[in-house]
Amino acid sequence: MPKITIIVPIYNNAKFLNRCLKSIINQSYDDLEVLLIDDGSTDNSLAICEKYKKQDKRVRVLYQNHQGVSAARNKGIDNATGDYLCFVDSDDRLATDYCKHMMQLSLIYQADIMIGFFGIWGAQ
Repeated sequence: MPKITIIVPIYNNAKFLNRCLKSIINQSYDDLEVLLIDDGSTDNSLAICEKYKKQDKRVRVLYQNHQGVSAARNKGIDNATGDYLCFVDSDDRLATDYCKHMMQLSLIYQADIMIGFFGIWGAQ
């Protein structure tokens, strides 16, 4: 199966980061690389990222001085090893089958790019 690299730019979002990362780690699609890009956070975000890195070998943590979300995404792209890229904001939560569903559609339609709206939003 193709590997998906999930890129998560993070800046001072410790409040929502655990729920975001749990939803990524618990995906039903296992062939994932998770790149957490800490964009110079001054809260507990980097410590949370390091905790997930210790718990799951698919997680890599990259750090940069604060440069903004686009620079963080670009750093993720530069370090990705997956066949597909998936961008997730650090306050998002993904439905458990998000990656599996997107990969199935990609293979059915032989798509080079997928844009989806299949996560869980609005729940606290």
